[in-house]
Parts: sequence; structure tokens; C-alpha cells
Amino acid sequence: MTRAISDNDYRSQKAALYSLMGEFAVEFEIICLNMRMGITMLATQSGLQDQNIMQAAMAEYSAAPLLKVFRSMFMDSKWITTEVEQSLKDINRRMIKLTETRNQYIHGTIFVGWGNGNETEFTHANGHKIVNTSTGTEIKHFTVDEETFRPILKECRELAALVQETWTVALFGHFSAPDADAGTSTGSQANQKEESK
Repeated sequence: MTRAISDNDYRSQKAALYSLMGEFAVEFEIICLNMRMGITMLATQSGLQDQNIMQAAMAEYSAAPLLKVFRSMFMDSKWITTEVEQSLKDINRRMIKLTETRNQYIHGTIFVGWGNGNETEFTHANGHKIVNTSTGTEIKHFTVDEETFRPILKECRELAALVQETWTVALFGHFSAPDADAGTSTGSQANQKEESK
């Protein structure tokens, strides 16, 4: 197929879209990491002596079961407060929506770099995901581009910070929130350790 765009630009624009989707997948898992950390710390504060036991219990958990366990454990704990409960409700609502978005992109079919030969740019890609509903199958259409993904990535970072803040405040009573654009405090601490070597 002959494209109305140079090969270098074509490869560069495709790579940018793949990078966006990869960044989303990575940032989403940071939220899951922070939920695992919160669950483990709550169990430790409740008397668990070997954190490896909790790590093994959660090893195969994806986002949905992690969210349920994270919320339920804190709701049943002696550390629950009105503030923490409200944060848990906010996390639950936003995480369910973000997980649906994640599944749409990660498990959907995306046509990166496809065209009919007349395109002059490939800075966006169309995709779809077939879902089952009560009335039969439905095809959900979506687009991958910078404008669509930047708000999603921002939500990932903000939600990761909120999850960490919630369990930290619940268990220790205080939290110094990191800048959402700078990553989670976990990442920042890891970077500081690397820089100090």
C-alpha cells in the first residue's frame, strides 16, 4: 500500500500511539500496587507477622477483586472513619469506571496505522470491543489519540495517589500527597534511593 506520508513519520506516529496505550497499562497497575500495599499494611497493623502470606493471597488478583477486598477490609476495620469511608466510596466509583475503560482498550481491537492509502497522518486510531448485554451483543467504538488518553492518564495518577493517601491516613493519621504528574510517592521514594547510590 502506498501512503501519503513518509515512512519515518508513519513509524513515529504509530509508536506514539503504542506508547500512550503502554503508559496507560503501566499507570493503571500502579493503582493496583497501591491497593495491594494498603491491604498488606492493614493486615500487618491487625497482627499479620509475615507479609509474604498476604502477597501470596493477592498474587493472582486483578483490579476488580483487589478493589472489593481493599474497600471491605477497611470498612470492617477499627480504623474506619467518615473521611476514610468517603474516600473509599470515591475510589470505588472511579476505579470501576477506569477498569471498564482499561478493559475496553486493553482487550479491544485497535487499528493502529491502518488506512486506505490517502491518509497524511496517523495520530489517532479507531478501535472497537464486542460486549455482551441483556439484549445481545453490542459493539463499542472508541478512538486512541493524545487528546483522549491524557485525561485518562491523569485520572490514573490521581487515583493511585488517592488510594495511597486513603490507607496511609486511615492507618497512620497523616499523609504528604505527591504531585500527580510526578508519580506516586512509592515511585518517588524509589527514585530518591537510586539517586543516593
